Amino acid sequence: MLNKYQAICSETGITFTISVKTANLSFIEPADLITLLSNILDNAVEAAKDSKERTIEFSVNRRNGFDVLTCANSCDSPPLSEGKRLFTTKKSAGFHGLGVKSIEKTATKYRGEFDWVYDGTEKQFIVNIAFFHQI
Repeated sequence: MLNKYQAICSETGITFTISVKTANLSFIEPADLITLLSNILDNAVEAAKDSKERTIEFSVNRRNGFDVLTCANSCDSPPLSEGKRLFTTKKSAGFHGLGVKSIEKTATKYRGEFDWVYDGTEKQFIVNIAFFHQI
């Protein structure tokens, strides 16, 4: 899955950095993991390809009893949002905007906490999902 996005980024001139250490997401069913990663990384590629820096940093690490998935991508403009609710900027809005809902639904299914932030200084959009460590 990550190789697919490495290839997409290479083709579109995006620097894609991957750091997967110490965490174990094997408790997530394969179909759900694909849904989660696809939606996160599709959104990251879409934003990064239109940005000046053209970067995506993806990591999975264990911190304080949580398996934390983080994706930070360059993004020159803040997302269209109201509070923590994101809105699509695509013209055919009826067919878009479901990715974030899928991310939230999948995170919740596995007792994960989904959060995002836009850093206007660094011009980065950052997604974090913290899963309580499954035993």
